[in-house]
Amino acid sequence: GRLVALGGISISMDGWMSVEVLERGAKAWRELPPLSCNGREHFCALAVEESGSVEGQVCIIGGDDEYSNFSGEVHIVDLATGDCTPQPGLDIRRSQFASARLPDERIIAAGGWEDPHTEISGSSPYADVWEPSRGAWRSLPSMGTPRLQHSGCMLTSVSRFAVFGGHGDGLEILGSCEALVLDDGTE
Repeated sequence: GRLVALGGISISMDGWMSVEVLERGAKAWRELPPLSCNGREHFCALAVEESGSVEGQVCIIGGDDEYSNFSGEVHIVDLATGDCTPQPGLDIRRSQFASARLPDERIIAAGGWEDPHTEISGSSPYADVWEPSRGAWRSLPSMGTPRLQHSGCMLTSVSRFAVFGGHGDGLEILGSCEALVLDDGTE
């Protein structure tokens, strides 16, 4: 059990590439090697299988840089070295979205702010799932409400991915939640 903090944007608007870890019972954060990929903010980071890494690995998805350039990039980061290994990217560049890892290693990315530099811009209702067995992302049913800056989690006991709150398409604050039922690995 430990907590990892990585990336973000500093007060001077520089992209952070720093990585720090707080071990269970520790009184201070420990610095790890910086990310080899560009610093970003508003991305999602999820723990993945360690595959022999001394410090573990995380998957970082999407986000944006200090110039609001949105990313669909996906990387597996080796926390021991900071090395970022590119993975197939999201079909839609997005930031400020919710994500969770499913018990079968798939990853869901839902909603968020779609790239403002394209004709598709604003709060997104779209959801996608990364399927490691296929090595690709696949679309899921859209959420009923477009959302950004929301939270999401996997409810494993009932096989559902739930999203909560956030901002809607007109940037109004949402107090609602909705869930996607994940039954046999097809949704």
